Amino acid sequence: MRSSLAVRRELQLLLLTLAAMSVSFARSAVSPLQEAMRLSLALSDNQMAVLQGPALALPIVLGGFPLGALVDRNSRARLLLGFAWLDVVGSLITALTNHFGILLIARCVVGLALAGTNIAAVSLLADWYAPVARGRASMVMGMGQVAGASAAFALGGLLLAHSTHSNSWHWAMAWLAAPLTFVGLILFALREPPRIGVSRERSSLRSSIADLWRYRGSLGPIFGGLVLADTALGAVLIWVAPYFSRAYVISPARVGALLGAILLISGIAGPALGGVLADVVQRRRGVRGLAQLLCFLAMLSVPTGLFGITDSIAMASLLLAIFMVITPAINLIVSVLLTIVIPNEMRGLCLALSSAASILFGFVLAPSLVSLLSSALGGVTMLGRAIALVCIATSLCGALIFALGLRVMARSVAR
Repeated sequence: MRSSLAVRRELQLLLLTLAAMSVSFARSAVSPLQEAMRLSLALSDNQMAVLQGPALALPIVLGGFPLGALVDRNSRARLLLGFAWLDVVGSLITALTNHFGILLIARCVVGLALAGTNIAAVSLLADWYAPVARGRASMVMGMGQVAGASAAFALGGLLLAHSTHSNSWHWAMAWLAAPLTFVGLILFALREPPRIGVSRERSSLRSSIADLWRYRGSLGPIFGGLVLADTALGAVLIWVAPYFSRAYVISPARVGALLGAILLISGIAGPALGGVLADVVQRRRGVRGLAQLLCFLAMLSVPTGLFGITDSIAMASLLLAIFMVITPAINLIVSVLLTIVIPNEMRGLCLALSSAASILFGFVLAPSLVSLLSSALGGVTMLGRAIALVCIATSLCGALIFALGLRVMARSVAR
């Protein structure tokens, strides 16, 4: 029989997975509705890019360090509960307004919840599981994140297709807040475990920042590769629905169903691949092996960006699915690597820094970069080529950064 501790640990992992699923759902909820929203409110692609990018990123970039400090010094379970209800508030405000400025504020609220949830959930998971088991535990939580995005695409497209209201996206967005409310109620069952892997008790924020600076040799290539991977991911998640709709002239319901299926399948395969590989490679080859694995996966993702320039919807779907398997695997392995390299009392700050960097590029740079590239290449019909350029370039550069930083990372961690 399993021990009561094992059962308790699995229950807490389930709750952490629901929290990760909820924030991913809230982040992606606008994506399947954005064409209807754009047309209804007469917004431009650049304005939609702001709502999907800078609006989510601004709270993370400005509030990253304060959020990290809160996670390092307060109950992470209570913080996660508060972030879950911020998702509900942000989604409801989005559903109830036609004003671009209020939409911007609502998406900023969701962005704040996104940052805080990711930091607190990873920190909690690292205290519930030993290093050699964190890959598989992170795998479960990663599946929840992608399942949340998949559910948002599928449910949003379905609601939009069956709405009889004149402003159908309002009605659909209001219903999308219902699952978030349910998760917010369930998360009252989260519990705070004792912190493990603490190298210095009661360290001040200043000393934690100074200590974190000592790890710059190993953090540099990790952050660099992660930022580039998330730039490609942000470009795809935000622009793939409009691209499929425009390139293949299919309905919002079909786009939602297709992308929902792709994200669901890859959401299972990606974290599973990353979680198993992270535990196996870390056990056999340590930190250096994990860095080599990241380099290999980044290089493997380079040709998948071609999904944006193929004439076949079947080939585009296949390449997109492969991309969506590899990128979550990279993110999961990086997350595991950070919990191994960084002591507990600095983990929140480190995760906040990585989240801020990733979101800044993935949700600020990527959407705007794609829309600007599309305009430079010839307009809205060039959206696929713009996505392809961003994905291929960032994947290739990410592989090079992981490769060039391999030796310095291993030396820094060995000290």
